[in-house]
Amino acid sequence: MTSESKFDEFVNSQKQNSRPDSVARLEQWRQDLKGLYEQVQGFLKKYVDKEQITCSFKEIEINEEYLGAYKIKSLSIQIGPKTITLTPIGAGVIGARGRVDLAGPAGKARLVLVGKEATGPNTGEQRIVDCKPKDLDYVASQKEPEQWAWKFATHPPRIEYLELNAKSLYQAIMEVANG
Repeated sequence: MTSESKFDEFVNSQKQNSRPDSVARLEQWRQDLKGLYEQVQGFLKKYVDKEQITCSFKEIEINEEYLGAYKIKSLSIQIGPKTITLTPIGAGVIGARGRVDLAGPAGKARLVLVGKEATGPNTGEQRIVDCKPKDLDYVASQKEPEQWAWKFATHPPRIEYLELNAKSLYQAIMEVANG
């Protein structure tokens, strides 16, 4: 078998392994991000209205194993000379339906989309999203949350999920902006 025919075989096998639900999953991810951005902009509205903060969107490209390469929006928050960005990391993350990093000059914080009642990764309410085939039995055994919520995830080793609200957002922005 020539290397070209081996490559043809490889390309065809990859096409057959593509996930049929990836289009629906990508659309769900876009809606999840839209909801997060609306929530964040709502918390910042009074500062935007006073022209103390500006918000803008930038299109970025992400490449995930099961969704492939796609373009999606990130949100930039300008507060004086400091720029804080909400950058989508991906929809295919373990233990959550998606992750977004809130980053500034002094650090970053992680936002994860998890079950509304989840308080940490071991509550039994999360699932593996876009996993490898060997993990499918585990995924099937996990309870799908009825409601999802964006939450801040604390740093390891003891990860906890903290509610995203105006107070937690303001605190996170100050930490990533000033340290």
